Amino acid sequence: GAGAEAKVNSDNDAKRAEEQSIHSLYRLVSRSVQALSLIDLLTYAHELEGVPGVEWGSLSGATFKSWVVDREVHERVKGVLTGVTSYAREEGKGASDFASDKLANALSHQCYLYFSSGDRLSYEGFKMCSLGNSGAARAGVLLRKAARFWKSPSVVCAANSSFDRACDALFNIRAIEGIVDVVIATAANFGGTVKGSGCEDDSGDASVDVPGLFDWEQGIYSGVGAGSGSSGEEARKKCYSVLVSKLHMLIDLGENEVADQLIGFATYSEDEMLHEYLYADLLATGEAERLIRINSKRLEAYLGRTDLALLWRFYVVHGRQSDACVLMSSRGLSKERISIDERVACFSRALQFDDGNSNPEIRERLEVAGLQRQVLSAVSVLVKDGACEQAVEDEIRHRLLDLSELYNDVCGPYCLWEECLSILLVAGMADNENIELLWRALICDGLADDCENEAVLAHLLNMREGVPEREGGANKGMFESGEWIGVVRSKVVSVGRALWGRGGDYTVPVRMLIFELEGLRRCWSAIGAEGGEWAGNWVVQSMCDIGVGWQELLDGYVGVLSDRESKGADKLERLHYIKGVCEVMM
Repeated sequence: GAGAEAKVNSDNDAKRAEEQSIHSLYRLVSRSVQALSLIDLLTYAHELEGVPGVEWGSLSGATFKSWVVDREVHERVKGVLTGVTSYAREEGKGASDFASDKLANALSHQCYLYFSSGDRLSYEGFKMCSLGNSGAARAGVLLRKAARFWKSPSVVCAANSSFDRACDALFNIRAIEGIVDVVIATAANFGGTVKGSGCEDDSGDASVDVPGLFDWEQGIYSGVGAGSGSSGEEARKKCYSVLVSKLHMLIDLGENEVADQLIGFATYSEDEMLHEYLYADLLATGEAERLIRINSKRLEAYLGRTDLALLWRFYVVHGRQSDACVLMSSRGLSKERISIDERVACFSRALQFDDGNSNPEIRERLEVAGLQRQVLSAVSVLVKDGACEQAVEDEIRHRLLDLSELYNDVCGPYCLWEECLSILLVAGMADNENIELLWRALICDGLADDCENEAVLAHLLNMREGVPEREGGANKGMFESGEWIGVVRSKVVSVGRALWGRGGDYTVPVRMLIFELEGLRRCWSAIGAEGGEWAGNWVVQSMCDIGVGWQELLDGYVGVLSDRESKGADKLERLHYIKGVCEVMM
């Protein structure tokens, strides 16, 4: 019943308390005995030929009690032991292998609570490093196993720590895979993972055999436990920072192939934070080209979150044209508020890698985006002149509009006639009546609005009838000055060139333009101003400058002549157009 269950729980609690007491007593006695042995061995090492003297100053103020129970003193002792057992190996001071091995053996046998299996592995690893390239592979294995014991964040983060010295020693002999494995194994003590690295093959506690050590003692005192919290995170980042510092040292030395090997080994790892740290560092240090050469799904995802332009280059480098096309097309169509310039660039890149032009929509989107950029330039001028609100410009700059919105909401209301014609071209709308109205508006926009000749003035007013006029568009000079000819001709040629020959020549109504412009030439003759700068047929020349062919031009003049004759044109008007036909044929 309940009483029996309570008795069992009470017995278990008592047993647990007893075991904890025995364990604490064993730990106290064992560490006390080993502390005495350690003092004896350090005294021996201090007199050992070829081994530097023990740095007793590092242990100043430590009592025997603190040697046994104080963790801070334990770390100071660890530093002293590290100096004694590794100094000769790394600096080449000449300690004999026999003397050093004898000391390391004695420490691992008699003082394993102070000189752990990890310390013995470190010693053996540094010993292999001293052999140069011939010991590189074995050194990497030993030091990565030793790294599994470096579980104190403060020890790893300390200057000239075993971790630092291991990486330096491996770097000096270019044991690149070993460096990466040591970094990954150490970082795994603070939340990382060894999956995907050489460390994954290591099993168990990676310890070495210590004669006289009972099986149940293995691992009890091998570390202070995996780091956690801010200090653990700092230690993990320290590991990655050492790795990238070695990478940049190789780059600075011009050892690019070796640098790429290091990146390759690192990116095999499944440690997500390592990938993020490495990618961010390469971006921050101007190594984007080296970064995008890494063929990794993780890098693809990282660039997808951070830099789509670089992701596009990543796809290009790895021959993934279809993905590059889809990415840029999607970016160009994004609902995000991105600039129209960026959208145009995206569609241009998408078109560049559209395999066999299999997606005609991309070209259409590029045309629309390019047209919107043209509209934006015109609207920006209106904003500066105070004829348009800033909000309209911002909307055009940051949101992709369709042709209907551009025409009805922007170009029409703000009298952007040139852009209206471009929209009709891109949309494939042969709206002849509207097209002719837009051209008359363009011509009238450059005309003078006054003339002393009443007949000419009547002609000018008749041309403007029913034509929308933008504010400030009319040239307020006198018709007799002739300044309007250059303005009108320049406007007609520039707009015509932009439209002609693009598969929508209906947007350049040749016959209508001949009629309107030749009507102005007749007015110019009527006021007796046929000579001077505009003595020749500038209408024919304008059509040629647009790119209108001889046959289309001839058909245009003949069509106008026929039309005017059918409407009862007088003799002078008919002669004017006949002269124009002759000028075309000359």
